[in-house]
Amino acid sequence: MIGLRTTVFAACGACVTALSVAQAPLCVDPTFQAPFIRGAVGDVDFRANGQILVGGMLRRPGAIYDLAWSCLDPDGSIDPVFDQNIGTLGGVVRIWDDEYFFASAGGSPRRCFLATGTPDTAYKFPWPEFSTSSSYGFHIFPDEKQWRAGLFHKQLYDEEGNNIGSEQGYGLIQVLPDGRTDTTFDHKYVAPGRLTSLYEAPDGRFLIGAGNGTQYEGRPVGGILRTWPDGRLDTTFHTTLTSWGSVVENYYFYPDGRMLTFGNFLAPEYPGDTLQVLRLQPDGSIDASWPAIDFRYEAAFFSGFGSIMNFLEIEPGKLIVVGQFDHVDGVPVGCIAAIDTAGNVLWDYFSGSDVGEIQQHNSTERYLRGIERAPDGSIYIYGAFHGFEDGCSNHPGQKLITRLYPLDVGVNEPSPAPSASVMPNPNNGQFSLSYPVQPEAGLLELLDMQGRVVYQSRLAAWSQIHQVVLENAAAGTYQCRVSWRGRRANTRIVIE
Repeated sequence: MIGLRTTVFAACGACVTALSVAQAPLCVDPTFQAPFIRGAVGDVDFRANGQILVGGMLRRPGAIYDLAWSCLDPDGSIDPVFDQNIGTLGGVVRIWDDEYFFASAGGSPRRCFLATGTPDTAYKFPWPEFSTSSSYGFHIFPDEKQWRAGLFHKQLYDEEGNNIGSEQGYGLIQVLPDGRTDTTFDHKYVAPGRLTSLYEAPDGRFLIGAGNGTQYEGRPVGGILRTWPDGRLDTTFHTTLTSWGSVVENYYFYPDGRMLTFGNFLAPEYPGDTLQVLRLQPDGSIDASWPAIDFRYEAAFFSGFGSIMNFLEIEPGKLIVVGQFDHVDGVPVGCIAAIDTAGNVLWDYFSGSDVGEIQQHNSTERYLRGIERAPDGSIYIYGAFHGFEDGCSNHPGQKLITRLYPLDVGVNEPSPAPSASVMPNPNNGQFSLSYPVQPEAGLLELLDMQGRVVYQSRLAAWSQIHQVVLENAAAGTYQCRVSWRGRRANTRIVIE
């Protein structure tokens, strides 16, 4: 095995004139219709063949059990070959390569076969070292080890190996590529709080969301902490904000290192306010120049503060935010809105847009959990809802997941597929790789002429030129494939 190392367009606000337009940007694509009747979609990922991998709590017509994950064809119908796994709420789904995906389903994430959806029984659980109370998120490293954030119980044993109880309060554990606990890792004790989200920042460090009252390595930390890649606390970063456990896993970064964070926060710099968007300085301190945008959820039994659950940058400095809110600065909205990175609400977007309530057994729910852009540019919104008025027309049949037309539909010709470039080519296994993308982390894969992935490595973020060294590279022709956030670029390289 060869070693590898790598040193708007204001859309629906204009829909008064768009009612006669068949495919208005950011309006519902009615050719996509998922069959689920209730539940919630918690996450999506996209297959190269155009299918959508869906995780959540998914109920089909006529079924008596919920599904933890499913696979949808491009029109929203369920792939009949894909195994319909019964399980509890399946939050996060991540396609790892052309063979596997990982899915959290209540407790520990499972590794499943991508072709069929069936769990890989060779993948273990962290027992007997740990049992899971709640697992909220995970991160997969290039070597396939995995971090898991949540609340875990460390099992205790006597000298004879008998289980004598457990120690609660661990928030970050590391597992090996086969799913077993990595006993060489310093698993992190965080009681009395918990860890709720993981995000690899552009510089390779990790931003981790935390509930109130959390400690890490014996130090008190705020609602967001930062660690080094080996898990050690980065003591140069500290924030005074506290969260209610709803820190979004995605962040927006400014060129100067400041960042926007999303969720539900309190901060001493904003006395009396609960904020859903905060701007932090590079060291974690609050940037109090950020205006307090009031996201509220008035439909709650007790009217309260809303929560942002995810965002998508649709144009430079312009963000769509989704979550559980129905008013922004006192103006009625429908769980979706747009802001810019200066702190302004962009009222021209999603004028009149609203998602409807969905009946869940003896209660009703109404929120958007996430928003993602697919490789073809289409935008998917998902969560717990029934019906969507997109500002263009009403779509009462849309449930749990909806596809919106991309921003450039009817405006520009389709963009050509992105391409990667290699210099020099041919080469001896050492080359410079570049690909056209806003600088962010990517996955580099080399495939032989039979289409098998023979080399794989993560590419560092914030660099559009990557120096690649293939050690002991066999001569031949390879496909060089780079993937990032649902997009993919390809080229061929020749190693002499």
